[in-house]
Amino acid sequence: MFFVRGLSSNGKEVFVNPDQVLYVCPAGLRRRKTALVMAHSKRLVVDQDTETIRQRFEDYLKEIVESDDDDVSIAAEERPKSGQGSSLS
Repeated sequence: MFFVRGLSSNGKEVFVNPDQVLYVCPAGLRRRKTALVMAHSKRLVVDQDTETIRQRFEDYLKEIVESDDDDVSIAAEERPKSGQGSSLS
């Protein structure tokens, strides 16, 4: 399970599982706070605006894609290339 970092609520950092977030909207009249509406019908109000939230999620996705690319390249390096390996005589 992965969690988005960099969000705070009431001065404390919170970690959000992006799979649980249905949508994001401004919270009330204050532009500096955002409500994350979760799959279990709860709302989490964080101290960032919607643009900051969007950027946090984009950063999270880039991090996931980069780590997947690293895993693929490591697996490719570990595979023996065709024509190489031990030969039995």
